[in-house]
Amino acid sequence: MNKYLVLVICVIMLLLGLTGCAYQDESSSSLMAKELVNVSKVLIFEDLRFPAVSVKTKAGSAKEAKIVEFRPNTIALEFLGSSDREAYISFQLPHERLDNTTIFPHFHWSPEDTTSGSVNWCIDISCSNINDIFPTTTTYCVDDVSDETLWKHQMTNMIVVHNNLGASAMCSLRLWRNSSDSYSGSAYLHEFDVHYIKYGID
Repeated sequence: MNKYLVLVICVIMLLLGLTGCAYQDESSSSLMAKELVNVSKVLIFEDLRFPAVSVKTKAGSAKEAKIVEFRPNTIALEFLGSSDREAYISFQLPHERLDNTTIFPHFHWSPEDTTSGSVNWCIDISCSNINDIFPTTTTYCVDDVSDETLWKHQMTNMIVVHNNLGASAMCSLRLWRNSSDSYSGSAYLHEFDVHYIKYGID
């Protein structure tokens, strides 16, 4: 049997919760011809990614975050300072994710200028398993201090969202910036990500 096929079989068995796989060489009935491939499972992070161009806004709303020019010939989603700004996403949790495990939303962004202060990034989130009812949203926020470096790529700390969600659960979110935060400049959102936990192969 082809060794690549063995690898595929091992991956399938891994997903079924087994820790190894084996096959017998077709050219021999001897057990000595059996090739054993051991695999072990490790927990790893994977991302659900929402670049600025895929995030939705309510056109014409006074709170609308807007796509603007970032560096020449590039764009980002602008969340103005001292002003509530918002955008929206939705996502389905992948089948490869471990059921009922914590998810970790976070923001990738850049400051407009070199002034000091913190941006208070927030989400309102409502999630539902299939055949369940979407609850009212829960709000989570995270402060990120500006590094006072123009155009710098910053990433917030992880927001920790415990849950009892399984495969194909759906989540609906509002992404927003708190107008009372201490950074006066615009915060440019590049991407909103959600880390989730899955099995990998060691």
